[in-house]
Amino acid sequence: MVTFKNYKSLCVITAFAAAISSCDSASTDHSTVHGPQFGQQLNAQGINALGDTVSLADFAGRPVWVDYAAEWCAACTPQSATIHSLSSAYKGDVVFVTVMTSEPAGFGHPATQATAQRWAERTSLDPARVVTADFSSMTLPQHALFAPDGTEIFRHTGSLSAAEIRAALKRL
Repeated sequence: MVTFKNYKSLCVITAFAAAISSCDSASTDHSTVHGPQFGQQLNAQGINALGDTVSLADFAGRPVWVDYAAEWCAACTPQSATIHSLSSAYKGDVVFVTVMTSEPAGFGHPATQATAQRWAERTSLDPARVVTADFSSMTLPQHALFAPDGTEIFRHTGSLSAAEIRAALKRL
């Protein structure tokens, strides 16, 4: 007999399994994206690890590579090493921003400035470029490239190598 307690446990297990399976998924199905939509302009803002408000408009006229991450995502830490390396290589030409999508507790817990601070320290990313947002239902890691006018021109779900990111940047 199915009881409410058993049903609740099943729901929790199902949600946890979905969260685990979404980390480092190679899917590029844009219908599941709960953040900015592909091909549209991003007009979002968040708080960075330093406590400052950051908006895509701050980078008007420059291409922006956005790496969406969360502390609970196992694939996001090594992906950040790639982003760190490329941000140094493309300094001045492309702005690299990491958007923290949720707290370590996962879905439904928006990232905070403390989340961004921990991530910047852990990954050696520029704390001014580690920003919070409430996209807690996104599949991670996820990447997006925005043209200088703010229009999204590339999106990928899953990890990318430095060579794959360089190839995507050639779209500019």
